[in-house]
Amino acid sequence: MATRIWTALARLVAQISSVTITAYDAATTYSLRVGGVTIASAIGGGTVTAVAAALVSAWNGSTHAYRTGITLSNAAGVITATGTAGIPFTLTAGVSGGAGTVGAVSTPTAAVSPYHFNAAENWSGQAVPVSGDVLIFADSDVPLLWALDQSALDNLTVEIKQTYTGRIGLHRGEFAISANGETVVDTVPEYRTTYLRAGMATVRIGEHDGVAEPAGAARVKLDNTRAGASLTTVYRTAPVGRDAGLPAVRLLAAHALAVLEVRSAQGAVAVAADEPGETSTFGTIRISDETEVSRVLTGDGLTLTTWTQQGGRNRLQSAAAVTTVTVNGGELELNGQQGVTTLNVNGGAVFAENVPSSGAALTTVNLNGGTLDGLGASDARTWSTVNFNLGTLRLDGAAVTITTWNEAAGVRTYQAA
Repeated sequence: MATRIWTALARLVAQISSVTITAYDAATTYSLRVGGVTIASAIGGGTVTAVAAALVSAWNGSTHAYRTGITLSNAAGVITATGTAGIPFTLTAGVSGGAGTVGAVSTPTAAVSPYHFNAAENWSGQAVPVSGDVLIFADSDVPLLWALDQSALDNLTVEIKQTYTGRIGLHRGEFAISANGETVVDTVPEYRTTYLRAGMATVRIGEHDGVAEPAGAARVKLDNTRAGASLTTVYRTAPVGRDAGLPAVRLLAAHALAVLEVRSAQGAVAVAADEPGETSTFGTIRISDETEVSRVLTGDGLTLTTWTQQGGRNRLQSAAAVTTVTVNGGELELNGQQGVTTLNVNGGAVFAENVPSSGAALTTVNLNGGTLDGLGASDARTWSTVNFNLGTLRLDGAAVTITTWNEAAGVRTYQAA
């Protein structure tokens, strides 16, 4: 195990890729694509060289954003693509119809930049991290943007100090056309990997031992591929996320023993809530901040067993029923089509707006304090058992059906819509 500190000292190198037109056929359409999008195509010409020349001409004349900064040249049927220094691209070639063929795309020179994970010059000790290493991001504003898919690595410890004010990951809705990611095109999505993907046993975000309060990283996107237990602790986020309308910290995980603890998240933490269709598995999510400053938001692709919150203004939705939800303070919006097996309301306010496609929205409710509010959704749904001990219950009896009602002796207040 070694400790690798992000130093971001690599030089800029342009990617060079090549592909060969290996057989000509008049009935074949030849094409070049980036990110699955056809940028140039050609048919006819009589020779492999003529086809290659036609592809090069069509490519260099294209105004598609994915072609930005990539220039093609041709020599006897061999097409060479040269990119902008430091920016990686994915080029593919294909044919349709006839008997024409193209070779596989090769990349004799890969892009390198101060923003690449896989450049040794970007880490202390001049070595790319390996499984079991400790990765530290601190005292820097240089982003980590490229070669983000490191899913072959496992058992990493990742420490993103509050003094690190760079960015980890790319915005999925913007296509980066500069090596540092500052220049983007918002007319097409980013097709390259947008999360740092690796097996992480421990993640610590926002730790700081000093007196001052650094801003922190305004974009942290981590996809934890570890097939085992892990602990991610968010000590503090940036006050506001880098990307308009999106949380500062966006997380994915892949195991029922993954734990997320959020201590302070003014800029918000999202789980499986960055891109539509994302999926993620956590065993436990805990919000320990007792104020209402923190925000934790989950998407409907989350699989979760236990949710506990002391405070914050949070939203929980998931792909399947959550076994236990405990709210001791703050606000929680239950949304989506999942159910909750046991809901414990001990304080704060729960807005139960979840409407499952089948089964009970809430199987067992223990209302021990605070407020349970079911007025936010008018859809018909069932709360199977409500144990009303203390607190305030608001619901529309025309929408919510309570199968079993249990209450302790004493004075009670009910509010109906």
